[in-house]
Order: sequence, then structure tokens, then C-alpha cells
Amino acid sequence: MGKHAALRIVDLHYRSERRPGSTCWWWLGAMASDKVSPRIWTLDYERIEKRAMTGPRAVWSIKHQAGMGTRLAFMACMNSSCVNPEHVGTAADKAEIGAHIAASGKRKGNSTKQRRANVRKAWAATGVAITPPEVVRALRASVGTHKALGIAFGMAHSTVSRIRRFESHRDVSAV
Repeated sequence: MGKHAALRIVDLHYRSERRPGSTCWWWLGAMASDKVSPRIWTLDYERIEKRAMTGPRAVWSIKHQAGMGTRLAFMACMNSSCVNPEHVGTAADKAEIGAHIAASGKRKGNSTKQRRANVRKAWAATGVAITPPEVVRALRASVGTHKALGIAFGMAHSTVSRIRRFESHRDVSAV
């Protein structure tokens, strides 16, 4: 490969490791400061210069030999170290990437219920009082200002507001 030549897919293949049971290509080259994301020195087709780019963007650029414009690149396999060109995807924004993650089910261990349970455990360990579900239901059924209800229930009016707007205690049903 010449000094100014762009990387090719075969170069990605040679500079990565394949593991049994996985279709990912684990990058063996330079990594970003987080120690898991590849930094690949290749031709940036938008700037028409060689530079270090993030793994997904570099892989997309190598595969398509074109710039991405405003689109975002991500690895659909959700493996930060992967450089398999078949795993790279593009999205218009981060919300689209989040929708892909949710649809793929790759991160099922990070469910909302688990996170909320962990927060409640941490609160209990530090002595923070958890609002009981019956109080949450009563607050949502009550009529009045947040300030008046806060005084009546012995809590901050901002807490009452968050509960009534379903910003907290979303898991408490109406029944």
C-alpha cells in the first residue's frame, strides 16, 4: 500500500482478529483514548486528505469510497472494537441509532425497570425516602396546586410536579 493510498477492506481484515462464534472483526490497531474504539488512519473523502477517524466512520468511508455528509456512522453489531464493513450502518441522528439499538435487542440487560430498581436501592442505602406507590396515586388523583399538594403530603412542590407529569414514578400504575 502506497503512502497516499486509502485503506482497503482487505487491509481492515488483515489488521483485525476474528473470534469463534462472532462475525465481528476485532481491531488490532490504534485505539481512541477510551481504549475500545478504533482510530483508523485513512482517506477522508469529504476533506480529500488522510486523517485519523473513528472506527465506524472510517470503515464506512473505506467500504463506500465516499463521504457521509451529515449522516452518522455506527456499528450495528454494537461492538465498539468491530471493523467488519458488513456491520456498519448510518443514521440521520442519534435518535435513529437509539431506535436501531432498541429494535435489535442488543442491550436487553439495560432495561428501564432494572435501572430504576438500582436507583431505588442506592436511595435506600443513602437514606433517601422513596415515595410509596399509594402516595403517588393519591397525588395524581388530587386536585390543587403543586405547592399546596407538596405542603399537604410533606414534600417539595417540584417533586409533586415531577410525579404528576410522569417524569418520576412512571412505573406506578393508576390502579
